[in-house]
Amino acid sequence: MAISTPYKSSTISTVSGTTLTTSGATFDAGDVGRLIVLTSGDGELQHRKITSYTSGTEVEVDHAWDTTPWLDTVQDVEPAVGDSFVVSYIESDAAFTGEASVTAAGEQVRIFRLTVESGAYVHISNMQVDLRSLNVEIGSGAGIIFGWYKYIAGEDAQVTDSCHIIDDATGTTGNQFGKGSAAGSDFGMLDIYGGIIMINHGGSGNFWRLYHDNNPDTCQARIINVQCFGNPGIGCRIDGYRSIFIAETVGADNSAGACNARTAVSRVSITAINGRQAGYVWLNITGGGPAGRLVFPRLNGLAKVIRCAADGHSGTNVMEVVAKKAELDQIPVFIEASRTPTGDHIFRYGNLMKPSYVDATNSTISDTIKTSVIDVTGTTVDTESVITSTRTELFIRHTDLETSNGNMVLGDSNSTLYAPYKLNSFAFGKQISSANISAEEYYGATLTILEDLVLSESTKATIDAYTELETPEKFYDFAHVWLYDNYSGEAETLVSRSGTTIDAGSLDVEIDPLAASVFAYSATKITIKATTFTGNITTTGTVTQLNSAVVLGSITDALGTRATRQYTVNNLVFGSRIQVYNVTTAAEIYNDVVSATSYSAQYIEGVDITEGDEIRVRATYHNGLTAYLAFTANTSASAAGFSVKADQQIDTVYASIGKDGSTLTMFAADYVNNEIDIVVGQNFLGQELYARVCYFISTEDGIRQFVGAFTALDGANYVNDVSVLDCYLNNNTPFNIVQEDSVRLYKSNNAYPIRNPTSGGGGIDIVWREKVFVTETTTSGLTASESDKLTNIEGLTKLIPATL
Repeated sequence: MAISTPYKSSTISTVSGTTLTTSGATFDAGDVGRLIVLTSGDGELQHRKITSYTSGTEVEVDHAWDTTPWLDTVQDVEPAVGDSFVVSYIESDAAFTGEASVTAAGEQVRIFRLTVESGAYVHISNMQVDLRSLNVEIGSGAGIIFGWYKYIAGEDAQVTDSCHIIDDATGTTGNQFGKGSAAGSDFGMLDIYGGIIMINHGGSGNFWRLYHDNNPDTCQARIINVQCFGNPGIGCRIDGYRSIFIAETVGADNSAGACNARTAVSRVSITAINGRQAGYVWLNITGGGPAGRLVFPRLNGLAKVIRCAADGHSGTNVMEVVAKKAELDQIPVFIEASRTPTGDHIFRYGNLMKPSYVDATNSTISDTIKTSVIDVTGTTVDTESVITSTRTELFIRHTDLETSNGNMVLGDSNSTLYAPYKLNSFAFGKQISSANISAEEYYGATLTILEDLVLSESTKATIDAYTELETPEKFYDFAHVWLYDNYSGEAETLVSRSGTTIDAGSLDVEIDPLAASVFAYSATKITIKATTFTGNITTTGTVTQLNSAVVLGSITDALGTRATRQYTVNNLVFGSRIQVYNVTTAAEIYNDVVSATSYSAQYIEGVDITEGDEIRVRATYHNGLTAYLAFTANTSASAAGFSVKADQQIDTVYASIGKDGSTLTMFAADYVNNEIDIVVGQNFLGQELYARVCYFISTEDGIRQFVGAFTALDGANYVNDVSVLDCYLNNNTPFNIVQEDSVRLYKSNNAYPIRNPTSGGGGIDIVWREKVFVTETTTSGLTASESDKLTNIEGLTKLIPATL
């Protein structure tokens, strides 16, 4: 006889936490305590206990579908709308007790022959169960669940309502538990939560057959927190990525091994006590065997961990073995290979990692964290963009062992070491976190990612919008963003910044105002777009300035250290000529007309100008009938360069003359002989000579030599300051020439101002001896202050009687 129909079946309408609604089956109060088993979707084979009945279409279950009862196992998921499910039978249902070979009385159930298939699930709890596994068949899409558990967040669940199972198959051999009788049927589900299992097989080579011939992922065997007694003890051949084996074997001697895994299983935890062989995993590797994973969170008292059987051990196969290395090192045999394999079979020992992330305030990080796992050879073995503050669980291999004939331990010479690992993690605005992982045990640390306090801008979009990187702050900001966008596991940022200094390590740096992009990086070079970069750059590579790029700061590279400084002259009259002169080194730095109101230029520290040098700045202006008095200022070059603010004053004397000095060509400057030559044989005005000098100082040579040499004390007295330049008036012609006005042209030392003899032979008659006084013809000759005093006296004297 067989139970071949579900107790109830339906599809899901909604799921919210522990609440489930359906559009098909009608729930009732009698369903409380039964199990809901998912039969389709990503959560197929998951099951929960009904804890309360709300209505015919709604019930509550004992914990949410996306919470996982056992650690280190495949994660449970929330079912989708439309997924199908069934409701289980329980041991008191007539469909179960009506079977000819099944009896249930009180707290005891006897199962001597039973078949469940085609969606039928039976839940038996808190019972003593006598069975003959040889005569029990569990078909695909059906199952038997013994006992239950209580979900505890963050821990392994606590088993409850467990059963005491006695399997009596004395004298039998071969497989126990069949695969169902329906056409095309195969093994489904056997879950045992807690309790004691007594095995009395007596025969050789017998074990529970809990695997699927065609699709191992559609079956499930969960033998959890059980104690196994008897001889030869439990031996389970299992399949299924959701399968779990957590057992303690006592006094067993089962040559089949406690857990005989054919494919990847979710978790295996074995503790063996007083057993010669029982407890280890036996891989009966046929046709290459399973390429899967064995998980050993705990090992204790084993003589060996894995046995590779002889059946057709060939082909290519990799088996991941997750265990604690400290425990494996205490076990005499890690792998027992009974014969030399004919193919490549590798046991990849390692462990699992699943770190979480918090920030400096111990809060979860909502931004995407980019991570890379790098082994000891420098190979990146995994990358993941973490968006939930917790990295997906990952197996990281510690050692690879290639099987050979005979027993092996982790230290065998045919092993390859890959540990320790680096886990590098990077989020925008944060420092790169680098953690060492030994792969010797489970790694589930909570990593703190600190803020990057060097960043000057906290908004990524703002940094993305930079069009030039003209400061160290912008350079570092964009390098940070570029690395985040293109992260491939680096342990350090591309560059570092300390104040106004960028350290590019060993990278070459190019600064190019015409660069195609604001930032570009290759394995050996960074290119930034900037016309003028204000700051310092250091690297053991080289720094190159392209297309007239300027660096205002120091550069330290493979060529040495050089510092670029800037000087500025501002507040100029537009069109002025300026001269910048290093007084300390007696060298002219700049001399030209500036078609602007300010001028800036750069220099290499220690070449033209050195910190501490005295610098003189002159500014002159002449244009037609307008001229400004020459401006002169001295300053010192500092570590930041220097700046001078001009204060040019209109030359009122020049303006009163009313003649354009550039047109008075009868005078020529002789800068070699410190003379002003008269080159035309005609008389002249002293005012014309002054106007011509105002023009001279606006020329390249004139600003060098004549500035300060000639001064108009007023409109009638013009002096040559011999402390600046001892200059003479010379006649290049043979004609005698006469000054036709009465302004005084003289030297500050009262020496005769005419070259004697003149170069042309002609004489010059000028007014030079005595000061010329300027009279006022339309005023009293008094100053404004004197006039005010006189007016006041006149007003007061009218009050004195004698004056009336």
